[in-house]
Amino acid sequence: MTSWIDRINRAIVSRIKAKQKTGPELVPWPEGLELPDGTMLEYAHITSAAAFKTDDFVGDTMCLALEFREGRSLVINERQPFWPDVLAALDANPRRRYASPEWLLRVVSAEEPIEILR
Repeated sequence: MTSWIDRINRAIVSRIKAKQKTGPELVPWPEGLELPDGTMLEYAHITSAAAFKTDDFVGDTMCLALEFREGRSLVINERQPFWPDVLAALDANPRRRYASPEWLLRVVSAEEPIEILR
């Protein structure tokens, strides 16, 4: 039997999750991400990337703001299933400023976004 405090906490968390904005459904491919309209955003076409964290009620979420050669921009977060693929693509980019283990540590303590790729 759960306590009334547990029930209240679960209700609060479920309301927060329901209100979280979700972006368009992205389809991961080895070379990049496909948007719902069929546009392919290739990892090799990332022109800039910045990492930041959002302060959710239940903890921080790591996010990446990405800009692509095609003029599109996209924000993704660590809860999306293709997150490791994007990190690997950024780590393989010769223009990156930091490898993912380093910038992930920097983001945890930073108040401002961390520029990863310019």
